[in-house]
Amino acid sequence: MMARWMLLLTSIMIGCSGQDPSLNGRPKVVVAMGTVLYKGAPLPDASVIFTNLESATTAYAQTDSAGNFKLTTFNKGDGAAPGKQAVSVRKLEMIVKTKQGAENEISSVIPPMPEERWLIPKKFGSPELSGLGLELPDTGNPKIILDLKD
Repeated sequence: MMARWMLLLTSIMIGCSGQDPSLNGRPKVVVAMGTVLYKGAPLPDASVIFTNLESATTAYAQTDSAGNFKLTTFNKGDGAAPGKQAVSVRKLEMIVKTKQGAENEISSVIPPMPEERWLIPKKFGSPELSGLGLELPDTGNPKIILDLKD
C-alpha cells in the first residue's frame, strides 16, 4: 500500500512539473555545427566554445582536420542552448620547459610552467574580444561558419 502511494505521489509530481524527467531541469539544446576558417582556410585542431549567458550553459567542440565541429553541451554532439552566444576559438600549443631526460628524475624542484604559444591571434580566445558572437535559433544551425580574420 505504501509503495502504491509513493508511486502515485511521484507520478503526480512529475506530471505537474510539465518537464521531461530525463532532462533534470536542463535547458533545451539544438543542433549546432559548422566550420572554422582562419585566413580563408579550414582551421584543424582548434577548440570552439559557445557560451549562452541567459541559460548559463557552455557548449564546446574540437575541430577536425577539415575545420568542422559539432557542439556538445550535455551529451556528445547534442548541440547548444538556443539564443545569443558569446563565441571563442582557441588554437595553441604548450611548450614544456624541462631538461631532456629530467621527466624521470626525482626532484623537489618545481618544474617551470609550460608556455602557451598561440597559433591564431589570442583575441579569438576571448568571447569579449573575438567578434564572433551570434544568435542560435530555436531550430538550431547545422551550417555555422566562423571566419577568423586578423
